[in-house]
Amino acid sequence: MLKVQCEIIRKGQANKEFLNKTDPEVLVILLKQITHSTAVSWSLKNGDFDYKTAVRYMYEMMLDVAPKYRTVKEFDILEIL
Repeated sequence: MLKVQCEIIRKGQANKEFLNKTDPEVLVILLKQITHSTAVSWSLKNGDFDYKTAVRYMYEMMLDVAPKYRTVKEFDILEIL
């Protein structure tokens, strides 16, 4: 599964969809960390924020998704704290 995720990131980088040029293996690890840490925060806050939007926003920011491909235009990231 990790190889597939790394390949997706490599293709996105090559196509200039992902502007973050960090090694895809590192980015996959960071994506998993974002997913897990946000899930813990969501649980501790009793589901008090939109988990899917929060994770998507952070993925797009971390990968530096090209603006025309972003789906989350605005999100108050501090609400997850």
